[in-house]
Amino acid sequence: MYTKETFAKYRFFKDLRLKYILDPLTGVLDRRTTIDFAKSLVKDKRPFTMMVIDIDNFKIINDNYGMLIGDECLKKMADNFVEFFGSKAIIGRYGGDQFAVLYLDQLNYDQVHEILEELYNGGRILRRNLRLTEVSPFITATIGSVSYPGDASTFDEVLYKLDKTMYRGKAKGRNCFIIYVDSKHKNIDTSKRAFQTTTEIIEVIDTIIDSDDHFMLTIKPVLKFVVDSLHIANAVVILKNGDIIEAYRDVPFDMYDINISEWGKLINDNSDRASYYNIRNINSISPAIYEVLFNNDAESILISKIRMKSNFFGYILFTETVTERVWQEKEETIIHYIEKLIAILGNNN
Repeated sequence: MYTKETFAKYRFFKDLRLKYILDPLTGVLDRRTTIDFAKSLVKDKRPFTMMVIDIDNFKIINDNYGMLIGDECLKKMADNFVEFFGSKAIIGRYGGDQFAVLYLDQLNYDQVHEILEELYNGGRILRRNLRLTEVSPFITATIGSVSYPGDASTFDEVLYKLDKTMYRGKAKGRNCFIIYVDSKHKNIDTSKRAFQTTTEIIEVIDTIIDSDDHFMLTIKPVLKFVVDSLHIANAVVILKNGDIIEAYRDVPFDMYDINISEWGKLINDNSDRASYYNIRNINSISPAIYEVLFNNDAESILISKIRMKSNFFGYILFTETVTERVWQEKEETIIHYIEKLIAILGNNN
């Protein structure tokens, strides 16, 4: 972990004592010192690349395993980031479950991409189970990256553009990195709320359902609204008679050749919760579904059975093609709400 020798080459740290600048839990720089150091780099006109790492769904780790395990997770992740970035970067704790990386060089897009690709897919840090004392939670993160002075001329502008990258990463479903590119990201308006609340989405769904006495005619508009609101690739209802109702962001899925019973292999009948999968986990369960999802560029799915007590009506699934989406509690709530609506209305017709 960090020592006085780590910072000896930086004038900023000359008169600072370690115990006053390090985060007591993780041993990396605390938030205030991280920000002040970055500001000093701008003042000295020293190029750097700043990254913000947001651990996905960290609250679930705290809720499921307790705060002691949560603290152990943060400490272990801090150690991993320090080891991964080495002497070329300084790591700071930016927030409760956020870390900042100050890479002491202005990296171009390809260089940042290569570093973050290794961080995500190298098998050591992210997208893997983190071995802790009692449990091994699966860890993913959302990362934004901005370079000074290539992308920004002031520190405030660095933070402003980092906010845009994090906004975009979360809109894509998390578990991804966004490198700031002016032509892609300059028009992102972070002053607007990125997402509707669960309650607001449900209220609109109810309005759509109430707009037509033939509820089956409202399912597709509901699915289209959900695709747009949750920023997902596809929302599909597969009825037990073989009918498929689908809404999509870019292109529809071709899944008509899959027998209805195949989808049941992805459902845990001992749980009322929706099941979620990354595509690589599906091949051993259902090669037929894997082939269809693979051919349609799907990366992850969320699926639930449509049922009312013993009556079975079919399945509903959400899919994502851009990234291995980390499905959120809101998305599970919405898929279950639609599922129950179809089951109740179907049971009454």
